[in-house]
Amino acid sequence: YIDGALSLATVISTVAATITVASPLQVGDSTAAGTNPYDKNLAYFAMWKRASGWLDTHLQDTVAEQRASLYWGWRPQQARGTAVPTLRTRTSNAHIDKLEGTGRRLYLVGNNVPRCVSRLSKTGKTLKGYLSEYQITNTFLRSEEINDAAAWGKTRCSVTDTSTTTLPNGLTSVSDVIHEDLSVATSHYISQSLAYTSGEVRVISFWAKAINRSFILVNAKSGAANWSLTFNLGTGVVGTVQANIMSSGIEPWGNGWYRCWLRFTADTTGAISTYLFIGEADNDVTFTGLDQDSVYVWGLQNEVGVDYPTSYMPTAAAGVIREEDSLRYKGDDGNLGGIGSGKRGGMHAKILMPNVDVAATGYIIGLNDGGSGSDRFVLYSAASDVAALISAASGEGAGAVAGTSNISNNEVHSLSGLWKTNNERLLVDGTNEGTPDTDCGIPDDLDRIDIGVSEAGASQLNGIIADIELYSKDQRK
Repeated sequence: YIDGALSLATVISTVAATITVASPLQVGDSTAAGTNPYDKNLAYFAMWKRASGWLDTHLQDTVAEQRASLYWGWRPQQARGTAVPTLRTRTSNAHIDKLEGTGRRLYLVGNNVPRCVSRLSKTGKTLKGYLSEYQITNTFLRSEEINDAAAWGKTRCSVTDTSTTTLPNGLTSVSDVIHEDLSVATSHYISQSLAYTSGEVRVISFWAKAINRSFILVNAKSGAANWSLTFNLGTGVVGTVQANIMSSGIEPWGNGWYRCWLRFTADTTGAISTYLFIGEADNDVTFTGLDQDSVYVWGLQNEVGVDYPTSYMPTAAAGVIREEDSLRYKGDDGNLGGIGSGKRGGMHAKILMPNVDVAATGYIIGLNDGGSGSDRFVLYSAASDVAALISAASGEGAGAVAGTSNISNNEVHSLSGLWKTNNERLLVDGTNEGTPDTDCGIPDDLDRIDIGVSEAGASQLNGIIADIELYSKDQRK
């Protein structure tokens, strides 16, 4: 059926084959590695299991649209302008995460697919939206193969597949179990050595699940003192944290899994080993082994220059780059609805960012003149963890309003930037923040929309953006 009409001259009533075993469903690429992407525009799809007959033709696209809205978090709709992005760039595949049941699950998507995720805030609010992240490299080798002898050292332990479970990506675990031996009154751990540069900020993360032990102690500097912390996989809390660990966290993913992470600044240039110790209690890794499966460990990641762990990127024999996200729409074809020409307007969005101190600016929405910074409005997250609105107009003064509330706290926030002649305002969760700018130029030549990225293709938010609205009047939200 094409556009609701049967496209074959002859109706086929007998199938030639059936699927008798579980098979992966791939959308947008014919390969699991994302090397053969479909490079046209795919809006939505659906698949049905039905004993007999077929859905009425007028229902097929309706059901597909509804399924797509539940999966992606947005509903395809008609717009006055061009609904298809003019730029959706990420030259590598990447992962998205979705809330499923009482947990979360990873899905791999191909290059150039805008990533829509669903996450919970610290107060239990669900937000579905677009995930924009900057480029990172996972420098750990064999991130899903801790049994690999060349990449991962094993001291008084082995890696087995005697216990199996469902991994965070929905697959069945293979050789992800650290098995302690019978060594007496000593430690049991795996390790990997990487080249560090003094002064660089590193974030290490991994998923772990308890089997017969509930504690993992991570040491970030070859066993040196004051460079470790303990994760409790039984209670889902961070235990003892030593002085040189800048920040850390443990996130529940369901089915007993937790994503554990720590952030630190390297103080040495050279080869540094990361140790993952099996623990018998908080900050206690010295015990007599029981020749048993201890914990599951999977999806290890080591990133440079980030504030918290970004989305997972699997590796094999070498580190792997996840490229940065860019998303852009036309603004001179009706999408902006007259914003700029009347020198008044408003932009609104919801965001969700992790509960960490962010060290860099992250763009949320940018309206500009063909990528020029001379005529623009930008709603963004500042390095001080507050919202901000800035503007520029050729030949006139720049505008700026800075908020006061912390928006990088793992809570959903509603942000609004409003403007009219010689007046710009910023609202956070419906309340005016900062001092309105009453001496500012208002640009009148806006023809591009950038989402989650600057006009130069940088400063990704590293958070979720949802419910974007643009108005040609300074409408309060």
